[in-house]
Amino acid sequence: MYYKGAILSALGKNEEALEALESALQMDNSLKEAKAGKGKALMALGNYKQALDFFRETLEDEPESPESVFAWNGKGNAFCKLEKYEKALKTYETLLSLDYESLPSRYNRGVVLSRLKNRKKGFDESLENQLQTVL
Repeated sequence: MYYKGAILSALGKNEEALEALESALQMDNSLKEAKAGKGKALMALGNYKQALDFFRETLEDEPESPESVFAWNGKGNAFCKLEKYEKALKTYETLLSLDYESLPSRYNRGVVLSRLKNRKKGFDESLENQLQTVL
């Protein structure tokens, strides 16, 4: 059932993928790939908080295993979608500290750094505009 869910997810049939992955987890709740796959499908459907739960659960037992790379990246992506950029940055940096060559995580880390910089810039400009109004 896991493979069926993975294929359905790759085809963009995320609701069907969720059903298949749920069936796989009912048969074997320890399938990390199915948990991470469910997180991916939930992300595609816009359920970022729920996806985050599955990525966290995937990382509980063996956060440093090579199989956990996808879950780390998914966790960072979920934080990013929730606009929790500091947490996303910390997640990507944790993955990169595990010595995994994760191009998506390097790229995503750069995106988050850019958003944090722009947020600070926007805040500074807003503060400056407020001061100009008062003075």
